[in-house]
Amino acid sequence: MLNAFHAETQDNDEVTLIGVAVWDRPEDSLDFMRQYNLSFTNLFDQRGSVLIDYGVYGVPETYFIGPDGTLNGKYRGPLESADHIQELKDEFAAVASETASVSPGS
Repeated sequence: MLNAFHAETQDNDEVTLIGVAVWDRPEDSLDFMRQYNLSFTNLFDQRGSVLIDYGVYGVPETYFIGPDGTLNGKYRGPLESADHIQELKDEFAAVASETASVSPGS
């Protein structure tokens, strides 16, 4: 499903799919990626800094980060399909856009 989403969006400048392996040895993550023929970029968080920076509660979690680096949303639990990912992306982007357009004091 992540491969399907990646295939659908890899030429889209608005979306970059990046996996982050936590609690795994790099060689185990590479074996997993090969076994399931995963084609998107996967990074290794050997020090656990991503866990701390994004407040990871459990695995799996999916983070939607805007082009400016702002966290637009977080989804806890397994994803159902590439369409599900797209729906969440659109929902979180809309909320982030609404929040950005509201000026302080209005």
